[in-house]
Amino acid sequence: MKNQDLSTPGLTDTGIYRGNHRGFAPTNPLYIEAVRKSCTLIFFAGFQIATFSIFTLPAATVLKAEVEQSSTVKDILLSDASQQFQRGEQLYQEQKFSEAAKVFQAAAQAFKTQGDTLNQGLALNYLSLAYQRLGRLSEAKSASQESLTLLKSIASDSKDYLSIIAQAYNTQGQLQLSLGQSEEALASWEQATKIYITIGDKAGIIGSQINQAQALQALGQYRRAKIMLTSVNETIEKQPNSLLKASSLLSLGNALRVIGDLDQKDPTLTKVDSLGSRQVLEKALAVAEQVKDPETVAQIQLSLGNTFPAQENFKEALALYQEVANNVSVSPLTQIQAKLNQMHLYIGQKNWSSAQSFLPDIQSVLDKLPPSRETIYARINLAENLKLIAQNQENIPNFKWSDIAQLAANAVREARTLGDRQAEAYALGSLGGLYEQTKQWKEAKSLTQKALNIAQDTKELGIEGRDIAYRLQWQLGRILNDPTNPEGSTNGAIAAYSEAVQTLKFLRNDLVALHRDVQFSFRDDVEPIYRNLVELLLSSEQPTQDNLKQARETIEALQLAELDNFFRDACLQAKPEQVDKIIDQSDSTTAAIYPIILPSKVAVIVKLPQTTDLYYYSTKIENKDVNKLLKTLLEELKKDYPSPEGKDLSQQVYGWLLQRAETQFKNKGVNNLVFVLDGFLRNIPMAALYDGKDYIIKKYGITIAPGLQMIKAKPLTEQNFKVLAAGVSLEQIIDNKTYPEIIKVNTEINQLGEKFKAKILLNQAFTINNFTNQIYSNKFSVVHIATHGEFGSTLERTYIVAWGQLITAANLNKLLLISSQKGSNNIELLILTACETAKGDERATLGIAGLAVRSGARSTLASLWRIDDSSSVILVNEFYKQLKSNPKLTKAEALRQAQIKLLSQPNSDAPYKWAPYILVGNWQ
Repeated sequence: MKNQDLSTPGLTDTGIYRGNHRGFAPTNPLYIEAVRKSCTLIFFAGFQIATFSIFTLPAATVLKAEVEQSSTVKDILLSDASQQFQRGEQLYQEQKFSEAAKVFQAAAQAFKTQGDTLNQGLALNYLSLAYQRLGRLSEAKSASQESLTLLKSIASDSKDYLSIIAQAYNTQGQLQLSLGQSEEALASWEQATKIYITIGDKAGIIGSQINQAQALQALGQYRRAKIMLTSVNETIEKQPNSLLKASSLLSLGNALRVIGDLDQKDPTLTKVDSLGSRQVLEKALAVAEQVKDPETVAQIQLSLGNTFPAQENFKEALALYQEVANNVSVSPLTQIQAKLNQMHLYIGQKNWSSAQSFLPDIQSVLDKLPPSRETIYARINLAENLKLIAQNQENIPNFKWSDIAQLAANAVREARTLGDRQAEAYALGSLGGLYEQTKQWKEAKSLTQKALNIAQDTKELGIEGRDIAYRLQWQLGRILNDPTNPEGSTNGAIAAYSEAVQTLKFLRNDLVALHRDVQFSFRDDVEPIYRNLVELLLSSEQPTQDNLKQARETIEALQLAELDNFFRDACLQAKPEQVDKIIDQSDSTTAAIYPIILPSKVAVIVKLPQTTDLYYYSTKIENKDVNKLLKTLLEELKKDYPSPEGKDLSQQVYGWLLQRAETQFKNKGVNNLVFVLDGFLRNIPMAALYDGKDYIIKKYGITIAPGLQMIKAKPLTEQNFKVLAAGVSLEQIIDNKTYPEIIKVNTEINQLGEKFKAKILLNQAFTINNFTNQIYSNKFSVVHIATHGEFGSTLERTYIVAWGQLITAANLNKLLLISSQKGSNNIELLILTACETAKGDERATLGIAGLAVRSGARSTLASLWRIDDSSSVILVNEFYKQLKSNPKLTKAEALRQAQIKLLSQPNSDAPYKWAPYILVGNWQ
């Protein structure tokens, strides 16, 4: 199928609450369109693109204010100007944004000729909205600024006038957020909120507060955002059931899903943290069903269905989608969206026949619908779903590759007919991706480049433009790098991939919001871009220093992006410093090791002290063989007796990572190694690598760095050695799961109290409230937690056990940040004993790394697996003893001494006993 010709004859948003000065019109098409966007899934070039609406109310009726004589606002008789405006509204509702923009512009000029400043400002406001939907952000900005300038010149105190200017502030905030100007967007929405409060517009207050929460999230102020959303929820709860209440809850549920609060059944910190997207959406559904509005019910069901896959509840998601698809009371486009969602879920489950069964119905309905942005995106969505099926199936009954291309080509034509450049970029990119699949390289490159040119054709590339651009840059990189492409170019591919990585950096704050709504798959949609670039940069036997440095920076960017994806935000609270800088300025005995697992080799980049050049070597071995060996090694290391096979495997890994650098280490006097680990290597304790004679812990102190940056450490002195020790030793049952007794926790915690006068929270005393109060009221340099816990690759799967409650990674992160936000007193050391990485989770150490980096702690000591209580007590006591006895001793050396002591104990030579404790962060 891949060689079939795709020749096609003839082919040579994040919505925001915008406000409304006349109230809520539940049947207004613009409102329905905007809410529908919150539930739409769009699949482009193998990736999922989410568009979701925070809160939108219908367009305003053209009004005229007699501001000189009174505060009333009177309707004017229909005129050319008002008719033009109403026509613009209709076109906007039909998603014919290019035509709508022309009509709004004409209406604004007509109102200006009439001397009607109020309606001129209103028309310009809607012109800005249309330009924003088209991705023409510079023109949108000009229209928004002119609208606000005109409206401010009126200076009326009438309720209708104030509603209009509040709407203009909402529009300005939407534009500012699209441009990445989060602080300015927050200020605009705060101004809108003040006006809505003044005129008592409850819907306006709710919408603009939800918008503020989105801006706060973009600024990394997640606690403030949650407080804002909680306030919104409390306001909504007090309202009688109505369509407005249902729609408000829908918007709130979507916002909560974006920040990752999917299903929080058990409040942990305060009421602020008791919100869950699923619960809010279920409330919205109940309200919508009571007020009997089928379309709103369907939109909530779709949105709720989008929440379930994020929790791997595919059966429930399919049931909701099917209910919407079979509901004849809703619009055909809504039914199509539900069917497309079902289709994609079946594809994810490799249920090809069920996925294909939706094709005839979707195709026949799409052919009957008038052109609009949503029909264009639906065609692209269908084409991408069919491409995924065709990649995995020999044939699709009665459907060929050329038919799939025709779908994309039709989407291109419709976009051009509407003058919708953003939709055209999506459609051209999708068509280029189809030609890529069939290896028609000339057409694939041409179409992809055309799409990219459109996506970048603006002086101020906004969030959605960058979202399109990075995918197209990746697609272009793949096309240029394919070995079967006679016009391929390694340098061209490197350039395209490099541009994609740079675009992703710009999208850091927005990437999560753009994708979590549709169960965004980081490993499929972002990680390969970084890895493909690194593979290209390291393709030669001995890469240049420039390529080595760029490869290392790319891996750093990947590590950071993984943590962003884990915590669903892009805000590193502490001020990090480069590892290189710390090594060169204050440590001449440390080397940094960067192993990178590539498809056909393990590449290693080494930063040695006292030199700017990077050292490089690699081992040819297939990725699948690397992972197989590492998984076997992990099993052997977890055996509670010495394993000869484990030593052999460990020596092989030592050969990959360190053997060829040993001479360099000796010449430079290196006695401390900082590893920036990749892939499954993160699950292997580096201390257990075997050089043929002994474990490397005998020679080197070892630290794990989540990236090339870390927080600069301060020595732990007698004066600042202030410890908070918390733990649970007794058996508990939480959420029907039993957490057994940990006998030695009492000893471990009480010894800390005796030796360091630590503040102790043990068993019943270790509650969320007590822990919070201690963090708030004291400046601890060490926080030691001894309890059951699990580190996983997601927030939901990373937690520790307090008394009667689970503290999630997100909540523990917030608690620990309280300390670092009170001044310069970052937690020097966070110690987590009795915890372990989730079994079978290849990325589980992200939980440790995430807590280590995001808590603001300079160093974190945690275990990859649980060891017996007595061994843990010996290791922890020796670690503290080393730190306390010699303030100049590094944490890495203190851990090394503790591990060596444990290793030397009778029957403790197996790595299982001493190796799992790892130091993450700063080694000093």
